[in-house]
Amino acid sequence: MSKIITIFIVIFSSSPLFSEKIITLDKVTNSVVVDGLIEESEWVGAKVVEDFVEISPGVKNLPALARTKVRVAYDKKNLYIAFKAFDDRELIRANQSKRDDIADDDRIIVSIDPRNDGVVTHYLSCNAYGIQLDGQKIGNNESDNWDAIWYSSGNITEDGYEVEMAIPFSTFRSANTDGLNWRINFLRFIPRKEGVRIDSWVPIDRDNTCNPCQFGYLKGINDVDIKSPIELLPSIVGSSEDSFSGSFGFGISFPIGETATAEVTFNPDFSQVESNETKIDINNQTALSYPETRPFFNEGIDLFNTGSFGWKPKVRTVYTRSINQPSLAAKVLGQKGNTQYGYLGSLDRDGAFIVPFNDFGGTTTNLGESNANIFRLKHSINEGSYIGALYSDRRYDGGMGNSGGLDGLYRFNNNLKLDFQLFSSNTVEPNDSTISSSLNGHLFGKDSLTSDFDGETFSGHSLYFSLESWKRNRALTLLYAERSPTFRVDNGYIDFNDRRQLVITTGTMLYPNNDIFETLSFWFGTGRVFSFDGTKLTDWIYLSHSGQMKGQFGYDITLFAEDEYYKSILFEDNYGFEISFQKSFSKKVSLNINPKFGTEIIRVDTPYQARNTGMGLGMELKPSDEFKFNFSMDQSKSIKFENSELVYSDMIARTRFEYQATSFLNIRLVAQYHRYYKTFDIQPLVSYQPGPFTIFYLGTSRSYEERSFGWAESYGQIYLKVQKLFSF
Repeated sequence: MSKIITIFIVIFSSSPLFSEKIITLDKVTNSVVVDGLIEESEWVGAKVVEDFVEISPGVKNLPALARTKVRVAYDKKNLYIAFKAFDDRELIRANQSKRDDIADDDRIIVSIDPRNDGVVTHYLSCNAYGIQLDGQKIGNNESDNWDAIWYSSGNITEDGYEVEMAIPFSTFRSANTDGLNWRINFLRFIPRKEGVRIDSWVPIDRDNTCNPCQFGYLKGINDVDIKSPIELLPSIVGSSEDSFSGSFGFGISFPIGETATAEVTFNPDFSQVESNETKIDINNQTALSYPETRPFFNEGIDLFNTGSFGWKPKVRTVYTRSINQPSLAAKVLGQKGNTQYGYLGSLDRDGAFIVPFNDFGGTTTNLGESNANIFRLKHSINEGSYIGALYSDRRYDGGMGNSGGLDGLYRFNNNLKLDFQLFSSNTVEPNDSTISSSLNGHLFGKDSLTSDFDGETFSGHSLYFSLESWKRNRALTLLYAERSPTFRVDNGYIDFNDRRQLVITTGTMLYPNNDIFETLSFWFGTGRVFSFDGTKLTDWIYLSHSGQMKGQFGYDITLFAEDEYYKSILFEDNYGFEISFQKSFSKKVSLNINPKFGTEIIRVDTPYQARNTGMGLGMELKPSDEFKFNFSMDQSKSIKFENSELVYSDMIARTRFEYQATSFLNIRLVAQYHRYYKTFDIQPLVSYQPGPFTIFYLGTSRSYEERSFGWAESYGQIYLKVQKLFSF
C-alpha cells in the first residue's frame, strides 16, 4: 500500500523529487589567491560540498564514479569557488586553447541563475589549465557568445586537477545588495574513450523541463558590491588595401544606481575577425542568417530575445546583425524587483533590410543611414515563467518601420508550458524603387501592394502559440502560427510571411545505458502551411531517429517529405533523406560525416524539380595540447530529372590551423575554397587576448578569383587592432 501511495505522489505532484540543496555562506576576511593551487589556509571559513551524482548518461542520479570536492566563499566583491576534481591524470583531456574553445575537454562548470526565475542561466566553465568558457542558456538554446570578466586558474596534479575561480558580483545585475537569492549548480564534464559522463551536485529530474528550477541556493550573502564598475574601452584599428587608413573607437560603460548599467560606443570596430562560416546559398528561398559574435550586442541580448532560428516559427523581432556598421550605439540594461528593462539604439551607416513574402525572403541592403531604437520589458512570474513587452523602431531616408507586442512563457507544472507571441507592425516604404529592383515587382496583400520601394504604407501582425508537454521519455508539441502578408520587422529577421501553419510533433526518448547505447530518441512531426487567402502552400511530414552509443559514437537519421505549391505549381513527393555520424576516436581525433540526398524545387521563373545530393564532412586533429587542425567540406549538387543535365554543383572546403603558444597568444591560419564562385581565401592571424575585451590582432585577408588566364587577387588587406579595457 505504501508503494502505491508513493507512486501516486510522484505522478501527480509538481514538487521536486529531491530535497533542495542550500549553501549558507559566511563572509571570509582572508585573501584567496586564484592560482589554481588550493591552499587550505586560503579557504578557511569556506563551505564544502561533495556528494555529486551522475546525471548523464542514464537518468537514475547514481552516486558519481569520480570524487569532486567544491569549496565556496565570498567577500565584498567576489564569489570564490575552488574545484578539486579527483582522477587519473593520464586520462584527463586538457588543451592549451583560446578562450571558449574547451567544449571537448575535461572541465568543471558553475551554472548560476542570478534572478532565480528559471528563465536564463549563465554558465562559467574551466578546463584543467583554467582556460575559460562562458555563455548563456535560455530554455533549450545555448550560446557561448556571452562573455564576462572573471578570473580562473587551473593545474593538473598527481591525483586529478584543481581549478580556482573568482566571480565578481557585478557580473550579474541583481535586484538587491542584501540577501542575494541566487540559484547555483556545480557540474563536471568527463570525456573518456568509452563515452561522456556528466556529474552534478544537484540531482536532475528529467520529468522537470526547468533545470535551473532544480538548482541549489546560495544563502547568507550580504553587504556585497554589485554595482558595475566604470569601464573604458578604447580601440585603434588600422588597415591597408591600396593605402593605409586608421580609425579610433571608444566605448564607455557606467552604472546607473545599483542594478542598471549604460553603455555607449563611438565608431566601434565591428569587423568579424572570427569570420563567419560560409554557407551554400544557391537556390535559397531566404536570406542567410548568422549568429551574433560582437560583444557589445551579446551582452544582455538574452533580454531582447523573442525568437530563434530553430524549427519553431517564432518571429525574431530583434536580429542585431541587421545593425551593420554603426557610428554610434547605446544600451541600457537594468532590473527592478522581478522586472528587467532594456534599451538598445544605434546610428547605422549601412543597414541590412530583409523583405519577406510567402514563397521567398529577399534581402535588400545599402539603405543608407538609419537609426534604430528598441525598448524591452520582461517580468518574471514564477519559476520558468515570464511575460514581456517589446517595441522596435527603425527610420531611414524616406521610410520607417516599427513593431511591438507581447511575448511570454507560462509553465503550468514541471512538464507542461505555453509559449506565445503577439506582435503588430507599421511600415512606410522609402520611395526609391532602384534599391528593390531584385524583388521583381512582387505583389502582396489584399490591396495588391508591390514589393518595389514606392512609398506605400501598410500594417500587419504576427501570432504564435505553442503548448508543449515534456517528460522523461516522451514529448508532445502543438503549435499554431500566422504572419500577415504585410508584417515586417525592420530590426529583426523574418523568413516568410503571408502564412498560417499548424504543427504537431511528438517524440520518445530512451536511456538504456547498456553496453551498446546510452540514449535513443524517435521523433515524428507533421504540419500544414497555407496563405491568408486559404491557398495551401505545403503539407509536410518528418521522421527522425538519433542514438548515442558507447565509445563516443553518435548518429542521426532524418526523413522529410512534403507537397509544396510554388508559384501556383504543385510539386508533389519532395523528399529529403539525411544521415550524420559523429565519432570521437580519442582526445586527438574526431570525425563527423553527413551524407544527404533527395529532391528540391529549382526556384526560377519557371520552376521545376531536380534530384539533389550532398555531403558534409568535418575532421579535427589535436596532435598536441597546443596544436589543432580542422577541416570541413560542404558539397551540394542538383541534376534535372528528365535529362540528367547538371543544374548546379557547389562545394566549400575550409581548413583551419591553430597554434596556442600560451593561454593568451594564438596563431591561426584559415584557408577556404568556394568552387561555385571560383574563389580562394586565406586569412592568417596573430592574436593576443588576455581577457574577453582586451585584444591585439595582426593579420591579413587575401581573396583570389579563378579567371580565364588563371588565378588573380581580387582583394587584399592587412589589418591591425588594439583594444584595451580599463576598469575603475
